[in-house]
Amino acid sequence: MANPVEASWFTIRHWPRLSWMSSVGGILMILILQMQLSSAALRENEPCMLKDNTPGICRPYATCREKVTSNNIKFCEHNAKGAIICCPIRKATSRTTLRSSRSLWKTSRNFPTATTENEPCTLDGIPGTCRPYATCREEVGNNIQICAHTANGAVVCCPNSQSRLRAFSEPSQRKSSQKCSEYQRLANHDVAAVGLSLASVVSISQVPTCDSISASLIVGGTHAKPKEFPHMAALGWRRPSDNTTFFRCGGTLISERYIMTAAHCLVHIEGAFPSFVRLGDVHLLRDDDEARPRDYEIKDYIMHRNFRRKNGMYNDIALLKLTKDVAFNDYIRPACLYGEETAPSETAIATGYGKLAYEADFSNELMKVSLQIYDKERCNKNYAGIKELREGMKDGQLCAGDTRGGYDTCKGDSGGPLQITEQGNHCSFIVFGITSMGQYCGGTTPAIYTRVAAYLDWIEGIVWP
Repeated sequence: MANPVEASWFTIRHWPRLSWMSSVGGILMILILQMQLSSAALRENEPCMLKDNTPGICRPYATCREKVTSNNIKFCEHNAKGAIICCPIRKATSRTTLRSSRSLWKTSRNFPTATTENEPCTLDGIPGTCRPYATCREEVGNNIQICAHTANGAVVCCPNSQSRLRAFSEPSQRKSSQKCSEYQRLANHDVAAVGLSLASVVSISQVPTCDSISASLIVGGTHAKPKEFPHMAALGWRRPSDNTTFFRCGGTLISERYIMTAAHCLVHIEGAFPSFVRLGDVHLLRDDDEARPRDYEIKDYIMHRNFRRKNGMYNDIALLKLTKDVAFNDYIRPACLYGEETAPSETAIATGYGKLAYEADFSNELMKVSLQIYDKERCNKNYAGIKELREGMKDGQLCAGDTRGGYDTCKGDSGGPLQITEQGNHCSFIVFGITSMGQYCGGTTPAIYTRVAAYLDWIEGIVWP
């Protein structure tokens, strides 16, 4: 296996002596862009103000050339698309919304003087304060409502620190939800499409970073493809006798520095504890699978304080701190963490490098299987009298499998994720379970998984303190 300028303003000047007639009789002007240093340059899609005090949005010149006149052009910046200028917004008697490929901008009823800086405002029913956009960029994200525009730039409605804004399913200020929004952006690439006409318009589309999956949930164990599960980790051991490596558990990359896994995976095998994790792989013993794996050393083990193997498989969760930050790419990036008490769907995907049958060897190849989520009563009945669940199913556990048999996780899959894809992007995953324990692999008895939401406070206190 392969080892693992300052911002600038621009002005347009016309050169009247040089002009040509197009095939349809139009006049093409040469526009000379002269860079001038400025500390207040704006970026594409940010609010702006034209020279005549008309409010606008910074847009590519090609998409706005019909809306501006030569004596009323104000430049925002220059990027790979060309000149970005202030494109006017029509004043409205009611709230106007402008949608772009990435942002949702909202203008208030009496823009630009509806509300001044430091005055109270409301953002979608959430209390806030009008503040300069530059000081509130992270808080508002793509949900921007303009209060006013001053010489220093746009003033927007910034939610108060106690307000609840964004989350996976409901608004929340949980750190894991904020990081989820950040990681989900890594699951797309912006692709620019340019027409071949003189007045071509640049359109930006977001394209998933992984290959298409024929179905969101695939019934039966099948091979995973490179980039399909970029958060999947394999825990590696090194034999002290000859320094050879082997893998016995899975895990989930959840941040730049942390792996989430099962607590029972932190065990002494063949004279060693797990010492590294492999990311970005689909076959642990081959280097011709088009994957781009990287190995990262483990710095610290953080087992949940209430996990006691002798008392049963409760609180079966642990975090691994790596020695350095993980470099994200299309093959390696974190998953989101699900924070609700109820399961997000009736089916989910389990992934792992474990055995394909109870008596089989470890596969060392990443497999995926679709499983049904069952209520606790089913597992309580199936596991009655089992010492690992002597107190029955608890709130920190969930039950998943396939009562038809033949579809299951098995030994070696422990610590790996139980996940769903984000709605609208099959390359972004939300993990809500950790493979913990089961009975005979591939049977009709569901397996037990640790429910991530029950430990979110503990995870956030360590990973994002």
